[in-house]
Amino acid sequence: MYQATIHEIRETMPFEIRMNMFLIKCGDINNTLCDECEELIDNILSKAGDHVFQKMALDIHQRVKNISEDLNPKNGTSKQLVQSEKRLDDVKNIEKKTLEDSYRDLIEWFEMLSTNPRYRMTEENFKSV
Repeated sequence: MYQATIHEIRETMPFEIRMNMFLIKCGDINNTLCDECEELIDNILSKAGDHVFQKMALDIHQRVKNISEDLNPKNGTSKQLVQSEKRLDDVKNIEKKTLEDSYRDLIEWFEMLSTNPRYRMTEENFKSV
């Protein structure tokens, strides 16, 4: 959207407007508008990256870790074993689907960011995913 706006400004906006006795130079305004759009693009990409790599990836990691800890075999009472069985059923029937959906979303965001030439991927980004 902002990239299209930059293109429109660069291609269709005049660099000068002649009016009776005045000449209005628009080049600086056009450049400023393009700079603002580019800054907005960079900010959006940065915020999206923060959300993906600092929120989504860590959230998925923590949820998987919690499931793993909950389902780790423990020597316990029959009551604890029944609770473990119920937890396993919950994971299979409910949490697995939500985790898969979350992971699929994360991958879509990751692909978008990694293919965008304006976004700078770091080694930390790859580690979190």
